[in-house]
Amino acid sequence: MIEETRQLLAAMRGYPARVFMVCLAGWILTNMDQSFFGYAVPSIMQEFNVGLPVIGNILSAAFILATVSVVVIGVLADRYGRRVMFVACLAISALLVGLQGFVTSLWLLALLRCFAFALSTGLVPITNAFVIEAAPDRYRGVVSGLLQCGYPLGWFLASLLATPLIAHHGWRYMFLPALAVIPLALLLGRMLPESRRFQAGRAAADASARAA
Repeated sequence: MIEETRQLLAAMRGYPARVFMVCLAGWILTNMDQSFFGYAVPSIMQEFNVGLPVIGNILSAAFILATVSVVVIGVLADRYGRRVMFVACLAISALLVGLQGFVTSLWLLALLRCFAFALSTGLVPITNAFVIEAAPDRYRGVVSGLLQCGYPLGWFLASLLATPLIAHHGWRYMFLPALAVIPLALLLGRMLPESRRFQAGRAAADASARAA
């Protein structure tokens, strides 16, 4: 086990490690953002005087929209690049989460929730493609699995912020940390090199087009 770990670390050195760490950070941050809504549900129900069926409908609508957006974003990532879509999905979804703290109606809150979640799920195909393309062939499975640790880590990070913010300032303030993710998304984008496989594929397509 120790020897396998050493071999993995050696194989991931440099470009693969950089891609993995940035993608993991993005996956953690977007899961942190999206989990805020769950912590706010009791307070949202009380303020807008709605029951669990209404909250369930909002969540269901978000999941339905995400089933479409995750495919569309995957196509866009193949067309325009992993890096630009990574930054766009992370930054815009964070903005939409942050704006949930300023809503004055349940309908606007539902709209922001649905589109924020839809963009956030776009990071699934982007980060998975990024990491798998960068990882050494032998370790693609384990590296892809390690990337999924971003999901529970994001929720854990949110729990550290959500509890004190709700207790001392109310549910609206809990969404504000998401706004700090926007500059972090831009910073991560600067650190993240474009997928080498995507660049090679685009170069081959351009060469083919010129030859035609």
